[in-house]
Amino acid sequence: MENATLIHSQTLTFNHKDYDVQIYLRPNGSILALTEIAPKDVIIHDGRCLEEVMKKHLRLLPLALDTRLINAGRSPMSQDQEPHRCHS
Repeated sequence: MENATLIHSQTLTFNHKDYDVQIYLRPNGSILALTEIAPKDVIIHDGRCLEEVMKKHLRLLPLALDTRLINAGRSPMSQDQEPHRCHS
């Protein structure tokens, strides 16, 4: 990220897959959380402090990942979960 300083990074696991989260401090003092899902698919959240950005990113990243699965025609449920079935 141009003109920003990496201040924190960690790996988060969702649905048995690891995602790298990088936190940057921008020159204007704002903070960005960035997760690259694919080469041209990046999820970014911003905020005023590290705690605010991480809270937002942790809450919204799973939603963004599930949305991508749904758009690709796959179920967002992890493969080891049984789907809920209706019984007549």
